[in-house]
Amino acid sequence: MINKILGLMTVLLFLSACSFVAPATPSTGQLETLVFQTLTAMPSHLPPTNTPVVIRPTSTMLAPAPTLSLPSPTLAPPTSVPLPTSVPYPTQGIPQPPAVTVYSPRYADQFIYYYFYYINQRNYPLTWSLLTDSFKYANNTADQGGFLGYANFWDSVRRVDIFGVTLTSLSGNYAVASVSMQYVYQNGAVIANLQTYNLVYDPGRGSWLFNSFTAITTPSPQPAILQTPEQFIYSYFSTINAGNYSLTWTLLTDRFKALANNSSYADYTNFWTSVSRVDVDSVSLSSQSGGSAVVNVYLVFNYSSGVVTPSNLVFHLVYDWGRATWLFDTSN
Repeated sequence: MINKILGLMTVLLFLSACSFVAPATPSTGQLETLVFQTLTAMPSHLPPTNTPVVIRPTSTMLAPAPTLSLPSPTLAPPTSVPLPTSVPYPTQGIPQPPAVTVYSPRYADQFIYYYFYYINQRNYPLTWSLLTDSFKYANNTADQGGFLGYANFWDSVRRVDIFGVTLTSLSGNYAVASVSMQYVYQNGAVIANLQTYNLVYDPGRGSWLFNSFTAITTPSPQPAILQTPEQFIYSYFSTINAGNYSLTWTLLTDRFKALANNSSYADYTNFWTSVSRVDVDSVSLSSQSGGSAVVNVYLVFNYSSGVVTPSNLVFHLVYDWGRATWLFDTSN
């Protein structure tokens, strides 16, 4: 009971306290101040309107902007740079092969260049096919070796040079060509001539063919002479002093063997074994024409017996083209 009385008294006291603290009503000045502070604190937004907003400049806005002194960039003078006319080749600097003229076998004069170009290229199956059967029968029969003989002949030729081609006759499928040409052989011989070829046109292949030719009147080629007569004399007697008689015997023609040694190898070796040494004092060339030569030789024979005999001999030499060496033919 006592607790209820105390709680009621507490409530009464609280209500009486609230009745004494009434909220104060702000004055008009305070309200204006509060509204002004609120408006200045918040950003203002222009209302939507069609009337343009004019901002009048102030004195601060009318002041000229400060001038900044910046260094001007240094510009290179304009130059005229030529543009490349073409894209450089990827392997620029590497020597390129020279251009090769392409000849057509359809034209009689160009056919000559065409044929010998492939002769120089060793394309014998192609060039062989550019000969008619009558041409092969006349110049490359089976007895002459056929295709093998044909290829062997052209292998002996290093190259063929064509200086000019003139058509002396052209009628339908027949033509005659006069060719100024030069054969350069592997052995060094060079033969130039004016050759006449009779050609026939094969419409199926679209090419001219060799049908016949006028025989070359120039002499057959001779190999280059690779040894002088003087060199041969010194080499021969050096081999004699070395005792290699089997080799020096082969350097005599059959005529020389018969005249000087009765064609007897025994007689030949019996004489030279009696000589201890031969000194070649001098050699002079008297004459030379093609594969023939005459030499004057001053020799000193030193015999095994002690006898010394000087001799002045004249030798006639002939050149062996197959072996590329001179041979003793006769002596005086």
